[in-house]
Amino acid sequence: MDLNRFNHALEFAAQRHHGQHYKFNDEHHQISHVYFVGAVLLSYGFSEDTVIAGVLHDIVEDTKTTLEEVRQAFGDTVASYVEQETIDQTLPWEERQHLMQERAKSAPADVKAIKTADILHHLVLQTAPEHTKTQANYMVEHSPEKALWKYESILAALGTGWEHPLHDEATVYLEKMKLKYAQ
Repeated sequence: MDLNRFNHALEFAAQRHHGQHYKFNDEHHQISHVYFVGAVLLSYGFSEDTVIAGVLHDIVEDTKTTLEEVRQAFGDTVASYVEQETIDQTLPWEERQHLMQERAKSAPADVKAIKTADILHHLVLQTAPEHTKTQANYMVEHSPEKALWKYESILAALGTGWEHPLHDEATVYLEKMKLKYAQ
């Protein structure tokens, strides 16, 4: 791993996501989400480009950063992975979910890994005792049934033609979420 390049990605993300908070909990910073995704990918031994794209996966959706800026700073592979992770946020929620599912089925393994790490963090937040505010606020907008459908559907799509321990770990957290909301 080129640590200078990795550090540049972390700083780039921190600058671009500066001041952003979780959508469902303004006490927590968005940057922790993208750092979590990068850290998970790093811990599973994914390539440098995949880890960096994981750190940058929300940058086009959630900031004014363009795909061309990502390409110039980090190259074609990272930009391609980020592009495959980017969904038009102006689309209705259910349409975005179906689009993510369709893309996930045929995505390359590295892109599946990035999306799985992204979903894993959301599932961790949905099951962590210290994130009850995040969970309550999320459920105001989405019922437990709707949330479970989202995560089950995307994990099933990501598992199409791809088996990896990261997917297994996300599935464990999905089961924890199911148990939590079955009570």
